Amino acid sequence: FAGPALGGILLAVSTPSAVFALNAGLFLWSAFFVLQVPRDDPPQEGERPKFLPELMAGWTAVWRTPALRVVVGLTTAEEIVYGALEVLMVVLALRLLHAGNAGYGWLNTAMGVGSVAGAFVVAAIAARRRLAAGFGLGILLWGVPLCIAAALSTLVEFADRRRGRR
Repeated sequence: FAGPALGGILLAVSTPSAVFALNAGLFLWSAFFVLQVPRDDPPQEGERPKFLPELMAGWTAVWRTPALRVVVGLTTAEEIVYGALEVLMVVLALRLLHAGNAGYGWLNTAMGVGSVAGAFVVAAIAARRRLAAGFGLGILLWGVPLCIAAALSTLVEFADRRRGRR
């Protein structure tokens, strides 16, 4: 979550080449550790299950389990909204906050910090084993501010057009 902010700081005090070199070095560092993970044994030869029946069995299980249906539905909705959020953050940074390109980086950093904080909350909720309710609450807690931000950006755009600024 701190990557964009640290990259911006490094870019401010050095050159783009230094930023790319550090990024490449960190990828090599990560690759070294990935290569240390022992390999699994290959699966035994045998009859593989057919794709379509397996897929239908999975969807049937989701459909027949209410809590699972809620979690899959909420996850699907959340991912669709998250895609829209990535676009909205650019609009928020440039038009509503007038923060420029760096503002988008700071908004991404804030999302990362919020995600890490949310991970601690999720861990506490998961211990209670009431995942669907906690997941729904989480989506509500980030969805409502998102709707407010979208409405504000629309109102600012409308007000600017009425004043003849755009």
